[in-house]
Amino acid sequence: MMPIEKIQQVLDDAAGVTLSGGSFKETVILESKQQIMFEFALASGLAWYSSKSSYQVRFGILPDWVLSIHPIHRATLCKLSVDIDQELPSVIDN
Repeated sequence: MMPIEKIQQVLDDAAGVTLSGGSFKETVILESKQQIMFEFALASGLAWYSSKSSYQVRFGILPDWVLSIHPIHRATLCKLSVDIDQELPSVIDN
């Protein structure tokens, strides 16, 4: 499993970043049926889809919790995971 400290660092860094909107939107429906809408720039979307693809080729389906964070932070986590060759944990604490 991936060291939780690295994931925590990415999430802590993400919490301190103010993200500007963009012309692209994505609505995510979590298992709890809660809907989250993300706005992001084209570059962020491309980074996310590229990282997601690399992750899925290596490890398969992403854990559900990843979808609850902004696409640019998802991209960072997927890239980290692929770089250290360890899949993301299936669950994390809030």
